[in-house]
Amino acid sequence: MLVMEQNQLYTIPEVADILSVSVSQIYRYTKQEENPLPVIHLGEKTPRIRREDLDKWIASQTSDPN
Repeated sequence: MLVMEQNQLYTIPEVADILSVSVSQIYRYTKQEENPLPVIHLGEKTPRIRREDLDKWIASQTSDPN
């Protein structure tokens, strides 16, 4: 069951809700040069973000480099 949760796929609007930001902000996060939010495409217009990737990305945004 844990593996299933780690491989859960979120839509862009779902990630926006989770992070309490706009959908356009999520797209900006996926396109930023340094540490972009990883996105996978299931089709031409079907971007998804894996839960595991989202968790790692959030941790990298909040970690203190000192």
